Parts: sequence; structure tokens; C-alpha cells
Amino acid sequence: MLGLLLILSIGAALIVLVLAGPWRRARRRRRLAGGALPAEWLSILRLHLPVFSRLPDDLRTATLDAMKVFLAEKRFIGCNGLVVDDTMRVVIAAQACLLVARLGVHRYDSLRAILLYPHTFVAEHEHSDEAGVHTVEAKELGGESWPDGKIVLSWQDVREGLLAGDEAYNVVYHEFAHQLDQADGDADGAPPLSGSGAYERWAKVLQAAYDELLDDLDEGRATLIPPEGAENESEFFAVATEVFMDRARALRARHPALYAQLRSFYGLDPAAWPAAPASA
Repeated sequence: MLGLLLILSIGAALIVLVLAGPWRRARRRRRLAGGALPAEWLSILRLHLPVFSRLPDDLRTATLDAMKVFLAEKRFIGCNGLVVDDTMRVVIAAQACLLVARLGVHRYDSLRAILLYPHTFVAEHEHSDEAGVHTVEAKELGGESWPDGKIVLSWQDVREGLLAGDEAYNVVYHEFAHQLDQADGDADGAPPLSGSGAYERWAKVLQAAYDELLDDLDEGRATLIPPEGAENESEFFAVATEVFMDRARALRARHPALYAQLRSFYGLDPAAWPAAPASA
């Protein structure tokens, strides 16, 4: 009898420990989000991310609160001699957290570290074709999302994305979209969704837009979504996210159903944000 009581006590204690972990994390995150905002963050954002000043007030606040948590929890690791400074951390965190400002920063729970290179880096990828022939391909990349909790970025490419204008090139949005896609274990272009019929609607709309991109490229027609999105469904989602964030009005006009799906998923409506001032 005593043995049974001991087993039950140990089991109850283990249950309490398991349940206490998420509770403690949620409490810590509330404390972090409610903490003081470092004044230098706003200076960095005004200088490097002018879109921040054009966000709705509640969205800007939600993004900043998510950044406090994100920067407290995620490691930034400089590679190839790069010394990571606050500008790099804040610029990357702001864009990553804007994506999940409505979804919640917990969407990045599986992400542990951001590896930052000064320039493009070389990554090796292994492939096997239908005949079983195994090849190793080396590619020069500006960013990569790993399913084991890491994102790799080139700071040069991050900076180029800030200056891309209408080109809709943003390696931060791209790789963090991949991280959201990979959250359920599969990089298939369908991040975790909620609601009855959500996956069916998502698959119908994104597959149609993906097929349209393939057809346009085959016929030599100009596309709003860059050709890189034609590689596979996962790349399409990441590239479409770049266009959604940086060329929102054009995407809404040309691909309204796709825009609506991305708006519904992210909880963002960037086409409704004030436009950037015209350059002189």
C-alpha cells in the first residue's frame, strides 16, 4: 500500500512539473512583454525600418512586445568573424515579430538560434533522384531555415532587403515564413492553421496561385510573384509572404484570393497601412 501511495505521489509530482513549465514560461513572457522598451530600439527602427512608423498603433505595440520576448529567448550567433550588434538583432527581430504579432511569439517556440553571416554563405544539400543517384550540391545562399531550430541569414542580404523597394526581396520574411511552415514538422507550404475547413481553403487557393505562377513562367508572361516561388509549394509560401508584406497592394489587386488567405493567416492587412512617402 505504501508503495502504491509513493508511486502515486511521484506521478502527481511529475504532472505538476510538466504543467508548471508552460505556466512559468507564460508568466515570464508576460513579464518581459510588460517591461520597459529600450529607447535605442526605436532609434534603430526609425532609421532602418520606416514601415514601423506606419503601422497601426496596436500592431506596433504588439510587435514591440513580441520583440522583447524574442530577443530575450533567441540566441544570435555571428559567423565568419561577424560581430552581432544591437542594430542587427533589432532589425531582424522586428521583421520576424511583425509576422507573428497577431499569431503570437510562441509560433517560434522551436526556434533557438539565428546564425548571422556577413555575406552570402555556401550550404551543401544532398539529393537523390528517382533512379537513386545521390548528389551533393553546393549553393551560395542569403538565408536558410533549418527544421532543427535554427535560421541562417546573410546580413548583407538582410540589408539589401531593407532597400529593395518594389522588388519584394526580404530574406527575413522569407526564412521566418519557412520557420512557420516547418512548425508542424513538414515544409509543405501549409503552416499550422485553425478552424473548420482551413486546410482545404488554404490548399485550394495557394495551389491555384502556384499553378498560375507555373503557367505564367511557361508562357513567358510577367509575374508579380518572383520565379523562385515556382520551385515547390514551400518556396511559394515563403516568396508569397515577401510579396504580401512588401507589395501588398499589388498582390491584393492581382491575386485577391491569395492575399485574403495570407491576411487571414497572419492577421495582418498591409495593403491598408499608409503608403510610404514617394521618394524625391
